[in-house]
Amino acid sequence: MRSIITEAIRHCVCEWPRLATSLLRIDPRPKEGIETMALDEHLRLYYDPEWVKSASFDNIVFSIKQDLVHCLLDHSGRSQAILGDSEGAVRNYIQDQLNIAADCASHYFLSAERQEISDDAVQ
Repeated sequence: MRSIITEAIRHCVCEWPRLATSLLRIDPRPKEGIETMALDEHLRLYYDPEWVKSASFDNIVFSIKQDLVHCLLDHSGRSQAILGDSEGAVRNYIQDQLNIAADCASHYFLSAERQEISDDAVQ
């Protein structure tokens, strides 16, 4: 699985050479059971090997790009600042709204870069 992830990162570097420094800092780490992939603010890329097996190469590339944009725009930091000490259903509601807003911002950026938005990314 790691070789597919590495190849997808290389593909991203070729398409986005100005972001090569960030892309090449990505540290892939398998994490079974998450049913997707996710990049944290430290550029650790957690991926579910079973999800990678079932995903198309283009969807893996798109997921890496989208997650990198989230990191570069500091969506995680902004979300934590907004969420503050909220708890329970209120926190969940706010988090859902923040996720939608962050995806809209990322998709806008990707569209401006002439990147096709994966159907799997729009839920």
